[in-house]
Amino acid sequence: MELPAQVTLRVGETYVFKLKGLGAAGYMWQYSINGPGDVVSVSLEMAGPEPRSGDAGAITPGFSQDEQATLQVLRPGHVTIDFALRRPWELDKPPLQEHCLEVYVEQ
Repeated sequence: MELPAQVTLRVGETYVFKLKGLGAAGYMWQYSINGPGDVVSVSLEMAGPEPRSGDAGAITPGFSQDEQATLQVLRPGHVTIDFALRRPWELDKPPLQEHCLEVYVEQ
């Protein structure tokens, strides 16, 4: 899944995109906002239903759900949001994957 490096949005818009999940291996997406904290609001949650297999409806072994990032645009400005895929207990190790998103907000 190809993620943009930059988006231009308008105040009041909501921008939603998926981040490839790897939760079965203990990895979770985290983010940090560089710039004014009141330009956008960011939330992360699991995306979509869990896949089921077989008649019993058991979760497919080893499956990782994608995560959904939602940006709510609050006011004009510019921020950089750094996303990092890491295990929460391995803060001393570099992230397995990173993505930087430049967000430009117009009136």
